[in-house]
Amino acid sequence: MPEAHADGPGEQFAIYRIGKTREFTPCRFDAGRATTVIGEAGDPLWFSALHDHMLVLTRSTGPDGDLVVYDLDNGRKILDVPANRFETTATAVTFWERVGTADAKSCPEFAEHQKNGFGSALTAEKRLSMSDATVTATGRTACEATQ
Repeated sequence: MPEAHADGPGEQFAIYRIGKTREFTPCRFDAGRATTVIGEAGDPLWFSALHDHMLVLTRSTGPDGDLVVYDLDNGRKILDVPANRFETTATAVTFWERVGTADAKSCPEFAEHQKNGFGSALTAEKRLSMSDATVTATGRTACEATQ
């Protein structure tokens, strides 16, 4: 159950564990009754997806953000990387992690990015398995505009 931060951007998430009887707390934010609370003031987290026990969030107040994934069964963060582009399925999160600054040699779009007032970042495609929380690189790389 999300609740917007009162004094800044982003949301805080109250996670409730449902028991074997499937009894559930009414749909409202209650940090005191939650099993886990994710997100603190000043941490601009936003909901993106929920697949089984994996909560997929973004962190951003501008164009370049982070991808954040929590394993709700274990109550821990399993991924927090600089990435804007990602896709989620029931079995994986595929994302393009910013891994370095690009230049004219490493980025065919570098001149176009510069012309439009942007920087350039090198990105590497990676995949987070929802079943075992492992991250593997696909071997694909790209260049994307940054601000």
